[in-house]
Amino acid sequence: MSRLEAKLFAGERIVFRCRAHRSMFLLPVFLLIVAFINTFLPFLFAGLALLIFDILKYYYSEFIVTNERVLTQKGFFDKRFTEMALENI
Repeated sequence: MSRLEAKLFAGERIVFRCRAHRSMFLLPVFLLIVAFINTFLPFLFAGLALLIFDILKYYYSEFIVTNERVLTQKGFFDKRFTEMALENI
């Protein structure tokens, strides 16, 4: 059970759940490929740092649509929760 599921109201049900799109890994993977081709260490370190950062961001971000509202959770150290009623969308 995620933290967002604990915030559901009584009678509220989850309609759709997703995470961020995997295209967020394109830049770190590109930097790693360039680093391996050119054996350029700054690109290697930058690519690894971005890849680790994006993996954490992907794993700790969650989006849920329920029959009453939309809930989002973002952040690794600083958890941020956002909710919006479906009438406002």
